[in-house]
Amino acid sequence: MAGYFSFDYSRIHVRYKKGALLISWMFVSSIYLLIFLIMYGLRRAGALHIVDNWAAALLFIATYAFLNGLVLFERWKMGQFQSDS
Repeated sequence: MAGYFSFDYSRIHVRYKKGALLISWMFVSSIYLLIFLIMYGLRRAGALHIVDNWAAALLFIATYAFLNGLVLFERWKMGQFQSDS
């Protein structure tokens, strides 16, 4: 998580854009995988059985919003590449 949020496109030249995008999307996909595995582990351990249906729905919506926020933030950060001079 720290690696993802400290990744700064403004310090990367445009010619390294493909490598930077690969690294950045690897960060995003690893965060997606981490969230999925945490939620799967909680469900398998029975930790979510004590949660009411409305709270489970709220948890799903919050997780979905967080992951979509990461993608939107990533797309916004992509616009910060240095231009060729």
